[in-house]
Amino acid sequence: MTKVDLTDEEEIEDAVVENLEEGGWERQKENKKHGVDIRMWHNEWRKYWFIEVKRKYSDRSNTYKYTAMAIAQVIYRMNQKKAGRYGIAVPNTKLFKNELLKIPLWIKEKLKIYIFLVDENGEITRITPAEEIE
Repeated sequence: MTKVDLTDEEEIEDAVVENLEEGGWERQKENKKHGVDIRMWHNEWRKYWFIEVKRKYSDRSNTYKYTAMAIAQVIYRMNQKKAGRYGIAVPNTKLFKNELLKIPLWIKEKLKIYIFLVDENGEITRITPAEEIE
């Protein structure tokens, strides 16, 4: 694993893509201006990952705003009529965890939203829709 600058969205994105590629997922090109940050395809399972990525912010108000934006972006993607999983990738920081804890577990389960927490060492903690954030 390489060091990840948590203030750089692309580095967080690269860490998540590398992690998923290890499981047989392939990166699909996406129009970054209007599309999802990460779209991955698994040929054997015939499924997609759609993941929104946010970088580290130093203050609570921006962390709140961009967490809410990521949730909204994921929900908007759910109308793409493609079999898939949906996720949000964010830095593994106390500020982001506090904001993500505000999502009721039943909402995460119903919408099947996964959370990818990325630390500065490139380690990824994947939280399933049925798991609480610690």
